[in-house]
Formats: sequence, structure tokens, C-alpha cells
Amino acid sequence: MKEDIDISRADAPRPPSLPSGRGRSGHHREFVVLGLICLLAFITRLAYVLTLQPRIFWYDGEQYSRLATGLVQHGVYVNAQGHPSALWPPGYPLLLASVYALFGVNIVAVRVVQCLIGAATVVLVHRIARRVLDGTGSTLAALATALYPLFIYCAGAVLSVTLQVALIAGGFLLVLVAVERRSAPAAAGAGVVGAWATLVAGSALPVFLLSVLWIAWCDGGTAERLEERSSTIGQRDADDRRVMGQGAGGTTFSTPRRNRTRSVRLALACLLPIVVIVGAWALRNEHALGHPVLVSTNGGYNLWLGNYPGVTASTGNRFEVPGMEEEAMRLGSLPGNEVTRDRAFFHRAMEYISADVPRFLRLSLSKLLNLWALYQEPMTEDRPRLNFEKLASIFSYGILLPFALVWLFVSLPKSRVAVLVLLLFLSYSIVHAVTLSKVRFRLPLDCFVIIYGSGGVVASVRALSRRWLAR
Repeated sequence: MKEDIDISRADAPRPPSLPSGRGRSGHHREFVVLGLICLLAFITRLAYVLTLQPRIFWYDGEQYSRLATGLVQHGVYVNAQGHPSALWPPGYPLLLASVYALFGVNIVAVRVVQCLIGAATVVLVHRIARRVLDGTGSTLAALATALYPLFIYCAGAVLSVTLQVALIAGGFLLVLVAVERRSAPAAAGAGVVGAWATLVAGSALPVFLLSVLWIAWCDGGTAERLEERSSTIGQRDADDRRVMGQGAGGTTFSTPRRNRTRSVRLALACLLPIVVIVGAWALRNEHALGHPVLVSTNGGYNLWLGNYPGVTASTGNRFEVPGMEEEAMRLGSLPGNEVTRDRAFFHRAMEYISADVPRFLRLSLSKLLNLWALYQEPMTEDRPRLNFEKLASIFSYGILLPFALVWLFVSLPKSRVAVLVLLLFLSYSIVHAVTLSKVRFRLPLDCFVIIYGSGGVVASVRALSRRWLAR
């Protein structure tokens, strides 16, 4: 495996300027291949979503759609009773509202837009992969993203998953570009994307705060000059890799002249849009609800759902435990607004946790493992089903995950990008281990499972090929 890390350097990230001669031809060929893969991603998703009935199959989707309709028709974000609300994060309803403003309340149009977002995600994954893998690995990662069964499936769901996946991948890519190029605009762009991702799902906030710290940790290192390109095949490894792109697992940054001040400025450029945009939403909630809620008023409720006595990792948001529904109705009907009721759920959840800490730890561990399960357990009987969904998950995520974990940990000593990916995995896992754990909450991480899994697969195939040839 170690030998294959060095092999993966061939075809590592290209310089920003287009090469001439054979290099230009290779760049053009890579661009064409990526375009065809994106087209495949769009056509595959479109073919699937056009088979669905033009209606919403999930309760969450119905609420998102209702909120979006209110934004378009009345310009206000209110609940079904017409009162100001923050129960549902506003990021995804804003996307729906923009679609509804153009096409009316049209579920098919929403799904087509999500097909386009899915195709764009292929490009984002490819550009991230191009920084941590060679050309073969990055192309494989793009193709796997295009045909990933769960991504195709989510394009047909009026849920925030497809948007979350794209925002996490896009924000991650901008963070890498900001550090590579010492670019404040890229860092600010990462902050804007991170703020939108946070307003889509609050679990994204720790990810981007960790990204801010990671930018500062990179010590302000600037990229060294690219090595002189050579036309000889024997020089390909040195010619095609950047000093900033050493190793298979990610970018290592050479910092001959450390500039902590510059690094901190980049970090602040990323942090500022998050503070401003999320802060603006919190101020809106302060004005509308009397409390500066950061994202949504369902955090306490989700904590209660995930820790009520008798629930398991797979219970989710179903009232399967005796007495659970009655307590939910009692706490949900307390006087006050949704903020005070959410706090009541939070305090009740903390009572359950403090009453049996060992149970809380065991349950959290089981929810963490459930987050990384092979496939989503059915929760809505009339939802669209893929008859081969278990098999499809096993032969996509199930194959890639072991390779991804091995490749990620092999890369850690050489790659600061691998460190950031590991932090991404840990932050999502911890948040959902404490609250609710569903496979769809993990899907923003599957982009990185695909990238590192592709690296592991390519390295393993090369290693086996060398051994077979040696024999």
C-alpha cells in the first residue's frame, strides 16, 4: 500500500495554467471525460425521477414545501398557523422557493433542479479528488458519484439531502483552494457556502468551524513554485504533481516561511460570512420568537427523540415506545412559543441522560454505528422503493467504505487534507450519535467515502497487478 501512495502522485493536481503539447491534450481529454460523466449523472437521475408520481412522499418534504410556498406568496417564514417559525431550517425552503418562483409549485421542477445539483456535485467531487488522487482515481471517484445509488435516489426526494451533499463538497473544495492559493475570496466563498449549509442542517456548523481552525493550522504556508515540466515519460511523476499535493491521501503543505498572520486572516475571511449570515438568521429569530436561535427550534426535540427510555438506534422519530407519544403531546402543548417548548424537550432529555449515563453512552455508540449502516431501514410504507436497494448499497457503499477507511488512515501522516476529512467524519458522527441517527444524515460524508475509497481501490488494483506480473 505504501508503494502505491507514491505511484498515486503521477497525474497529481495540474497547475492552474494550461500546459502545451501533450499536456494540453491530456487536460482537454480529462475535461471531456468529466463532461460526459456529468451528463451521465444528470440523465441517470432524470430517468429515475421521471418515473415518480408528482407528489411529496415524506412529512418533512411537505413542511419544506409549505414554507417555500409561504415565502413565494407572502414573503414570510411562518408555520401552518401563520406564526413566525424556526422549527425547520430555512436553507432548503429557500431553494424550493426559488424554484417555485420560476415554475410554480411544481415537484417535477424541483426534482429536475436536484438532478442538476447532483451532476454539479460530480464536478466538485472530481476537483477534490484531483487534489488527493491521480487522474485514474479522480475519474473513478467522479464516475462513482454519478452512479451512486443513494445519490440517485435522493434526487427524487423533496428533502435537503441532495443540497447538503453539494454544499458540503463545495465548501470543502473552496477551503482547499483558499489554502492552496492563499486566496481570501475563496476563503470567504467557503464561509458563504458553509453558512448556507448550516441553515440547511445545523450539523454542518461544527464542520465549517473546524475548517476555520484547519485553515489557521496550515501555518500560512504558500505553494512553492511548480517544478519544470518535462516532455519525457520518465519525469512524469515529478512534472505532474504539485509541491502542495504530495501523497495519495491529500495535500501536504510546504511552509518554508511560515506566516501565521496570513493564515489567521484567511481563517477569519472564512469565519466572517458564517457569523454574519447565521447571525442575521439568529437576529431574525430574536425579533420573531424572542430568542436568538442559531438555526432551528428542533434541537431539544431531536435530543429527546434520540434518548427517550426504551428507544434504540433504529427507532428514529417514530413513537414506538409506550408513553412516548403521550409525553410528546404534553411537552408540545405547553404554553409559550416553539422555543420554550423545545427547551422543555431539551431539559427532559437531559434528565433521561443524567439518570442513566452508561445507557446513554451505549445508545450513542449504537447510533454512531447505525449512521454508517449499509442502507436505510424503511420508515414510510408508500415511499418510492428500489427493489434492489440493499444489493445496490452493498455493491457501492459497502465496497468503498473499507477501502476508504484504510486509505484515509494510511494518508493521515502525510496529508493535512486527510486530517480535515477525519474531523468531518467525527463531527457528523458525534452530533448524530447524541441525537438522531439515520443513513440519510450521513450522505454528505459519502462524497469523501467515494474519493478515498476510489484511491484505495486503485492502489489495491495496482498492487495486485504488480504481484501478478512479477509471478
